[in-house]
Amino acid sequence: MSFRLLARAGFAFPTACALVFFGIGFPRAYPALQGATPLIEDRRGGYLTEDLRGSRDLGFWKAGVEENPFLVDALLSIEDTRFRLHPGVDPIAVARALSLISSGARQGASTIAMQVIRLAHPAPRTAYNKAAEASAALMATALYGRRFILERYLTTLPQGNRIFGVAYAARRYFRKPVADLSPAECALLAAIPQAPGAMNLFDLAGFARARRRAGIVIDLMERSGRADGETCAAARDELRSMRRPRREYRSDEALHFIERTLAESGRLPPEALRRPLISTLDPDIQAFASSLVVRAVEENERYRTGNAALVVLGAENGEVLAWAGSSGYFDREKAGAIDYCLAPRSSGSVLKPFLYALGLDSGIFSPASILADLPFSVLGPGGEYRAANFDDDFLGPMLYGRALANSRNIPALRVLEGVGPERFLGVLRSLGLARGSRDALWYGYGLAIGGLEIRLADLAGAYATLVNDGRLVEPRFFRGVAGIAPVRSAASVFSPYASRLVLRWLSDPQARAPSFPRLGELEYAWPVAVKTGTSQGFRDAWTVACSRDYIVAVWLGNPENEPMNRVAGMIAARYAHEMMEHLQPLQKEGIDERLFPVPAGAVPVDLCLLSGEAAGPDCPATSREWFPPSLAPRAVCAVHRRMAVDTATGALADAETPAARIGLRPFAVLPPEYARWGSRRGLGAPPAPKRGLSSVTITAPKDGGRYLVDPDLDPRFQTIPLSASVSPSSETLSWFVNGAFFARTPYPHSVRFPLARGVYDIEAVASDGARGTGVRITVE
Repeated sequence: MSFRLLARAGFAFPTACALVFFGIGFPRAYPALQGATPLIEDRRGGYLTEDLRGSRDLGFWKAGVEENPFLVDALLSIEDTRFRLHPGVDPIAVARALSLISSGARQGASTIAMQVIRLAHPAPRTAYNKAAEASAALMATALYGRRFILERYLTTLPQGNRIFGVAYAARRYFRKPVADLSPAECALLAAIPQAPGAMNLFDLAGFARARRRAGIVIDLMERSGRADGETCAAARDELRSMRRPRREYRSDEALHFIERTLAESGRLPPEALRRPLISTLDPDIQAFASSLVVRAVEENERYRTGNAALVVLGAENGEVLAWAGSSGYFDREKAGAIDYCLAPRSSGSVLKPFLYALGLDSGIFSPASILADLPFSVLGPGGEYRAANFDDDFLGPMLYGRALANSRNIPALRVLEGVGPERFLGVLRSLGLARGSRDALWYGYGLAIGGLEIRLADLAGAYATLVNDGRLVEPRFFRGVAGIAPVRSAASVFSPYASRLVLRWLSDPQARAPSFPRLGELEYAWPVAVKTGTSQGFRDAWTVACSRDYIVAVWLGNPENEPMNRVAGMIAARYAHEMMEHLQPLQKEGIDERLFPVPAGAVPVDLCLLSGEAAGPDCPATSREWFPPSLAPRAVCAVHRRMAVDTATGALADAETPAARIGLRPFAVLPPEYARWGSRRGLGAPPAPKRGLSSVTITAPKDGGRYLVDPDLDPRFQTIPLSASVSPSSETLSWFVNGAFFARTPYPHSVRFPLARGVYDIEAVASDGARGTGVRITVE
């Protein structure tokens, strides 16, 4: 064989070996990084939870080389003292390890770069894998540099208890960032990677082993000159007096909040997860809220209340301060694992404030608008729909804001008719309350009085929108996380004018009269806007209380949506009241009260409660309302007026009445549609002069109405009202059914008609012969 062939063979063999060596390491050359573990704290830095899905390892928070130089030097002293000299594999350490094999001893030769590769690509410790790790370490060091390798090591080195990375370990063991670690704490973390399982800092024996090895780390640093003697002496003293870290446990009373924040953390940018996530939860408020929910269920269990929920938000920013999703997460009997803060339930009356705010913003209604709280019915494809109030009573003409404060159903339906169901549903979608795809036609009139299913958490956010002058607010779960827009930049759903008026109405105890008594659960020592709601059949009881600082939302109900025993929104108001007083003890004593502001630039006008016009000298009850200057009412009340009467006969005075018998008497002259209501409250018809034929309008029943006879009910109790408005109201009225005389009625012109199967044409004729348009009904 020639010399040339031998030379070629001599070069080819090492080249092939090098190719093989680097070939087996190339697939591992990039040390990929696992996703960071979310660790969630309360707003005071207390531990809430970490992501414990399955058996996933924890940590992998990025740590920079400059964050704590002492920690870096401690790791280099114990793990890879020549890290800054070798190319990723330490030939001196390899030679020493090989020399010891012959004597039966063992010593590792892994460098930090090799450990980084092994942590990124775990594999059994075989000769082949060792060679692959060495190859990959050389390539990674050459390609990415020592700084990259060191930072990746700080991010991924094992720290026991399934924790990886010094940043996560610093938080879990010492509850501080890496930069704040003391020299003794740095030495402890540097000691762990050699045997993470044996040096468990939460375990008494493991902590003792870690302290001994930490002492070795400090000795090595002093001998190598990486730390001065004074620092090392102080670190040894601290190690001797150091107490074992205590494992932090999650709070069972905040489990629903924890579940929600873990879900929300999935929407955050990856970089946000590489440090503690500071949640909005206040531990003291959460503890009180949880105890309150437990007590609410216990106190109402005999009334068939199965569970409850409570949410507290910061009013100005929507931060979730408390989130009690049930009375007990592990209570299977009460389905406590369900988060009732997020369970869709029938809304009752709690959506009315948004309807009234929309009415103001639409320009269709104003604070001077009068809404008729009178019997309400409409004809539809399925027959006649009748609505009622919760107390089965009617309050007649009501000022716009007082109708809301009294939570009357029928005035709310009239507002819904005015603004349109489609428009109101659009507002509810903007607020995040209407989440389904159903249209307004599906809900009908129920959209205003409980037909929509909503979630308690969304409801709290919607009320926070009112407190923020109509700017949209959504519940926030984290503080100081980039990418979350502040509330001040949010879109506006309502005008500040409408928002402020609605809150002032809901916080005015006098405006709630007569439906809600004074000094009850709805009244506070400082301004708090309160709205209750009760769904059909007492399946849901709601209360939302809003101050300038907090939103408190409470729900009571049953897991299976079964009726409770007359547990209404006023019961929920009891617990909202207690929560609000706990939140604001100073305000309870009259200190630091914050009023709901009046609308900017608005002017006050005293209005008559019955007419909605500027109050006159004879108006017995008034309300101060706020208007833009250009829209302030100027006409004086025409309902309360003084009339000249004949004092001898009580009739209106005319040209033939002697002057000595003429006197002025006050009267309340209501529109004709309020005749029956006014008569029952002592507001009889005033005498009226005769001016031509009377005006007659049948108000009930509706033309085309259909009624069903109940075969199981006594016929004496199956009647419908016949009623009409007549002007002048002093006229008597004769009723005719199918051409035959039925009854004669004085003011307020109402009578009951017994139902029997057939078709009936009904007419009303005044005493002067004036006739109203007849109606036809069918009884089946």
